[in-house]
Amino acid sequence: VTNGDMDPRTGGGSAEAVESCREAALRLLELRAHSIAELQRKLTARKYSRGVRDRVVTDLQSTGLLNDLAFSQAFCEYRASCSRPVGRRRVMMELRKRGVAQEVIEEALVGVWDDDGESELERAVAAAQSKWRSVKGSGDAFKAKGKVYRFLAGRGFSGETCRAAIEALEE
Repeated sequence: VTNGDMDPRTGGGSAEAVESCREAALRLLELRAHSIAELQRKLTARKYSRGVRDRVVTDLQSTGLLNDLAFSQAFCEYRASCSRPVGRRRVMMELRKRGVAQEVIEEALVGVWDDDGESELERAVAAAQSKWRSVKGSGDAFKAKGKVYRFLAGRGFSGETCRAAIEALEE
């Protein structure tokens, strides 16, 4: 690279740098939706300067192509309908890991996870059924319940929901 041929990723906010970054961002968004923080991390890894990244992200937000609330709601709906059910805590943790703000996560969860806990219990029972079948005949009921409890807790279900699911499976 000579002095006249600057790398478009670090080109100090030039139109070429912004366009290159925008193309990279759009390619990433074509594959799947991203949170703002995820997209920022990926563009950083591609060595785009902060000013260029910020400008592109702001533009994408203003056009509606990048929206943490919409991303979080879609993510919650996907995780709620997955063949491997997970609990509210797990979804919250996964969204936090993707850089979504806590208040956005709470707002997204309201529409998908109802607070009465019944659907959460149904998901927990559905998740635990195969595990319960594999451990209940092992002889030691206490150990079997412990294994199912840990399995459900690992999937993000609360302690209360884990206990209620095990009681439902025992019936």
